[in-house]
Amino acid sequence: MGPVVKSTEVAAKRRRVQSGALPRRTARGRRERGTVFVEFSLVFIPLFALLLLIMDFGWIIFAQASLQEAAREAVRYGITGQIASGCSGLDCSIRKQVVAYSFGFVRSSNASSLVSIHYYSPTTLTDVTGTSSATLGGNIVQVSISNVTVKSFAGLLQTGSPVVLAATSSDVMESLPVAPIE
Repeated sequence: MGPVVKSTEVAAKRRRVQSGALPRRTARGRRERGTVFVEFSLVFIPLFALLLLIMDFGWIIFAQASLQEAAREAVRYGITGQIASGCSGLDCSIRKQVVAYSFGFVRSSNASSLVSIHYYSPTTLTDVTGTSSATLGGNIVQVSISNVTVKSFAGLLQTGSPVVLAATSSDVMESLPVAPIE
């Protein structure tokens, strides 16, 4: 009776293995596990490099958008002719706005070398920067941010030098409000 029961147990186990209920351990299965690891690494490494490259381009696009927004906001502030607290003139106030809106790409320590401010006459488009009529209403104020270097975020853009970005914005200065005559 004992050998008959054993052969039925072996037959039942064989049916479970064939139906997929029990895993079959063979030398071929162990080799396939190694191939899965190799295939995973062959796919993962390029995908990871692609992800880092996307992050690099995203970082540079973010930096450019931040500089453009800083120039735009500085011009918007400059056309009103307001002087910021702690500043003696309009140029200082405009540079302060660039620093506030540039997400750290332009700092107060390097704002004077990276930010240039020019005023133009609306009729002749001549540069009137530095004259007494520079900040008059109707003149055009132009804020340029240049030579801002941005290093690669993940190191995949190994061009040997950092990316240099610039942004410019301009608008017409507002006239000061005139008090109504009584």
